[in-house]
Amino acid sequence: MSPRTGPGLCADLHVSRGALDLRLCLTVPPGEVVALLGPNGAGKSTALQAIAGLVQVTAGTVSVGGRCLEDSAAGRRVPVEQRRIGMVFQDYLLFPHLSALDNVAFGLRVAGVARRSANARAHAWLEQVGLGAGEAAERPAGLSGGQAQRVALARALATDPELLLLDEPLAALDAGTRVLVRAELRRHLSGYAGSTVLVTHDPLDAMVLADRIVVLEHGQVVQTGTAAEVARAPRTDYVARLVGLNLLRGRSHGHDVVLDGGGSCTTADLVEGPALVSFRPSSVTLHRQPPEGSARNVWQGRVAGLEQHADAVRVQVEAEPSVLADVTTAAVADLDLSPGAPVWATVKATEVSCYPA
Repeated sequence: MSPRTGPGLCADLHVSRGALDLRLCLTVPPGEVVALLGPNGAGKSTALQAIAGLVQVTAGTVSVGGRCLEDSAAGRRVPVEQRRIGMVFQDYLLFPHLSALDNVAFGLRVAGVARRSANARAHAWLEQVGLGAGEAAERPAGLSGGQAQRVALARALATDPELLLLDEPLAALDAGTRVLVRAELRRHLSGYAGSTVLVTHDPLDAMVLADRIVVLEHGQVVQTGTAAEVARAPRTDYVARLVGLNLLRGRSHGHDVVLDGGGSCTTADLVEGPALVSFRPSSVTLHRQPPEGSARNVWQGRVAGLEQHADAVRVQVEAEPSVLADVTTAAVADLDLSPGAPVWATVKATEVSCYPA
């Protein structure tokens, strides 16, 4: 694929649809993969459809490779078929009556490429995504989920688009296939010269596939950064849950934070003013008796719930503040933890991160 130059994707969107009021400003240079991450109803897929031209914007602009595709103020709107954009839908939307080869060649034929040349390029793309002549002759019903995903990706890339849009591209796969296809997709994206926007609600997809993450909630951008930056300093409860951290809000004076929901917290970080406090559930130690030791943060509460979480048991502790703690199954038995049991939770100040809100 030829190298790209220019600004890539530049979008400044406002889309009002029913209860959703989406406002998104997004720039994706050539060669970068940006993940739009957020809960259902956040506006992720709507943003992708607006960029592709499948949804009318209420206001705003979209340009790709320096070419204006949408400008509501100027009354400009380039039709979908004239935008150099490749898109992979969640359910792939392959044409059921066409073979895999013909599905991949379809966009080329629409663009005026002769049948023989279009088929040759389609064969080359299918080989590039790991599909041979046998799969090329199959219709979508005869393909596995992973094979269908590869056909959809090849079809999106065959027309040499300047922008690739991926709407939950792994959601339809079973867990085992998903691991393999995720790795393959990362390899293909690393060799793609255009801009890529990936929509997902799965933090692992975002962290493995994307160079940068943009978190959407209720149609608004609430956080952006690399996977490490987002995971290290979550700014909303949704992001904290995704990356598995406790997140508290308050006002910091030096090393002490007065928490909005009651209680206080001591940290090793020096912050003044409105602050966010985060720490891992595995950093929380539970006791049935008032604890002795060096931990600066000690909160008395009760067990509100327990659930299996990976190889640990996640304990919800209702206190001021309420926190999540990860303990072993043996600790649950030794401490006789059950809903309603009184407990003390402790966290060392050195395990607590504090940063400006």
